[in-house]
Amino acid sequence: DPHFEPIISLPEVDIKTLEEEEIVLIQQRAKLFRRDTVEKEWKERGTGDVKLLHNAKLNTVRVVMRRDKTFKLCANHYVTYDMKLNPSCGSDRAWVWTTMADVSDNEPKVEILAIKFMNADAAKKWKDKFEEAKAIVSKGIFKYDKNHKREEDDDDDDDDDDDDDDEKDVSVSDTSTEENSPNISSNNISTDIAKEVSSLSLNDNTEKKENGGNKNGDETKIVENK
Repeated sequence: DPHFEPIISLPEVDIKTLEEEEIVLIQQRAKLFRRDTVEKEWKERGTGDVKLLHNAKLNTVRVVMRRDKTFKLCANHYVTYDMKLNPSCGSDRAWVWTTMADVSDNEPKVEILAIKFMNADAAKKWKDKFEEAKAIVSKGIFKYDKNHKREEDDDDDDDDDDDDDDEKDVSVSDTSTEENSPNISSNNISTDIAKEVSSLSLNDNTEKKENGGNKNGDETKIVENK
């Protein structure tokens, strides 16, 4: 067979999905729905693999789901410690939850989502891992609050030390002035000393101040409970 060299050789492009630095806690096949609050009905977002991804550096966990074939995002939001999975009308293989900022359509918005798995066992595994993700996020928040409080305490201690040093400097200045000028009474402080004390006071204050349907690709579909 004849072989033709390409006129232009294109370099390989390294495609990144922003999931390279995240650990997959769980990955399962499911179907996702969203609640249309205007039309009061459920709309299908897509079918594909849903994952819980843990970022160890940021200590965050997010829900990511891509549609089959197109790989377009149909769910992309962080898991928060106060999220709760509720059974979908008594079904043992579907869950419903609310997220305050889903960015699968590039703009963060509040969404009521429902996810349906192949069987009850798969749904239970997802529930267990979801609770594990909430625990991971909660530990991260507690650690941040504890460290933040510790930093504030250290700053307060440093401010107290600075105040003590300033008071000592002013006291030493007054004492040396009285020794060098024994004829000047305490009620008649010289203008130079008054300016110096005023300058110290002003400097101290300055330091203290100083995430085939409509435009989203949804298809109208009512969730049937089985």
